[in-house]
Amino acid sequence: MVFELKKTTKKSKGILVFSHKEYINLFNKTISKRILEEINKHYLIGIHWGISKDNIVESKYVDFHLSLPGVLPTNFENENPIDPIVEKASRSFIPSNIFFENKDIEKKYDVINVGRKVKMKRNLDLFLIINELLKKNNKLKVLLIITDANVRKWTYDWLFEENFNKVIEKRYRKNIEIISFKSLEEKPSHEFIARKLNESKTFLFTSRREGVAKVTAEAALCNIPIIMYKNFRGAASYGLEEEKVKYYNSISEAVDSINSFLEFKRLPARNIENDVLNDKQNIVRLEEEIKSIFNKYNEYWEGAIDTRDLSERINSYRKELSDNLVDVNNDIRDSRALYNFSINNLNMDVYVSRLSLAVYWLKEKCLGLKSLHLKLIPVPIIKTIRRKRQWKDILSF
Repeated sequence: MVFELKKTTKKSKGILVFSHKEYINLFNKTISKRILEEINKHYLIGIHWGISKDNIVESKYVDFHLSLPGVLPTNFENENPIDPIVEKASRSFIPSNIFFENKDIEKKYDVINVGRKVKMKRNLDLFLIINELLKKNNKLKVLLIITDANVRKWTYDWLFEENFNKVIEKRYRKNIEIISFKSLEEKPSHEFIARKLNESKTFLFTSRREGVAKVTAEAALCNIPIIMYKNFRGAASYGLEEEKVKYYNSISEAVDSINSFLEFKRLPARNIENDVLNDKQNIVRLEEEIKSIFNKYNEYWEGAIDTRDLSERINSYRKELSDNLVDVNNDIRDSRALYNFSINNLNMDVYVSRLSLAVYWLKEKCLGLKSLHLKLIPVPIIKTIRRKRQWKDILSF
């Protein structure tokens, strides 16, 4: 979404933060450039990078990037000069008054995984590791918290249930508790996730490539050890204490790592005072870094940044914009929606002719027709393709 991090004043520009998806989809469209040029007169523009991407074209309308190490597109890092990088992301603002180690909560589960039914989460790896773990010790308890929302045809894990039933032996299924959430409206609260993390002894994270991966930070703040893929690409290990994370390259390595952590009754407490995951300190640092960017561009600073629920709002996770601007998530749908947003939400005087809007609409419809065949492919065919491909890229045993 377009998040207004700081409002404009009579003397000072505001700050707008776009998501990486909006950047990729909008910033190099001809009609968007006209709108962004006008927005730049009143706002500094930042991009929040929530996932690692390759070969992304830079835009002159961006003033800074919000990105943790390993997430910014590699070609951006190699180009010189680069727009200022603020080493902050949604992961930096997880509320520590909710996510903390609660020693009064009894441990119920040996392993927890918090994920979604999407391909990126590598749920087949998850099932293979759990099954092997239970083979070694059939008394262990596993909790899976799965959100089944924002279904997109080509990214959804259509084989989740099928793979669970094929991989997890029947005798072990009683050891596994699955809590499912079917929509964004009923998604688990921070408080719920924090409690379940505190009820667990280890956190198993099976993605191989994401971006910010907030969930590993939430687990770390609750002081439970994390087991994750060794060659993960993204920022999932950012802020994790070295002695409280183990990495795997194979299923047996993952199982051994879990078991080694299960031998500990309690880990040393996390020192939050000088912690890169300290949300309160990060809010202060964010404003300081943003002020330095204003100074770099010789812009006058007046006002304050909006620090409310940054972990949910800065990455477009929370839907705040109207349905005529966004689709299933909170990202601006297209250039036409960006135009309407700038006029109706920012109260800006942006001129784009009706003819230009009509031509843009026609082009988008034509592009949509090119990819129509993908949208029309039935789910059974997608499943058949996935069944053949998924076993080519699994972990070795």
